[in-house]
Amino acid sequence: MQLKTDDNNFIRFLKDEKFIEWKLLPTDELNMYWEEFLQQHPVEKEDILQAEKHLRRINVTSFKLPSEKKQEAILRLEQSLAITVSAGSVVLFTLPPHVLPYWYCQYYFKKR
Repeated sequence: MQLKTDDNNFIRFLKDEKFIEWKLLPTDELNMYWEEFLQQHPVEKEDILQAEKHLRRINVTSFKLPSEKKQEAILRLEQSLAITVSAGSVVLFTLPPHVLPYWYCQYYFKKR
C-alpha cells in the first residue's frame, strides 16, 4: 500500500484490490491486515473512512437485465445442464437439472 502524500489521498484505497476485497468480502485475514495497517499508519484512518464512504455509494449491481432476457438465459442454462441419455443413435430421455441429483443417486447405488 502506497502511503499518504499531498497528491495521493483516499482514491488510492479505491484503486487497491486488497482494500476493495476487504470491504466487499471481508475475512479474518483481511481484517487483521487492515487493523495492523491502521496501527502502523494512524494518519491513514481518515482516508480509509472516506474511501469506505465512496465505495458504499457505488452500485455494484447497476446492470439490470430485462425479465424476458433473464428467462431466456435461465432456459439456456438449464438446457446446457440437462443430461441426455441415449442408446446408440436413439435418445431415450433427457433429464432436467433439478432431477439430476435424485437420478444420479439411484443410478450410482444400483451399480454397486
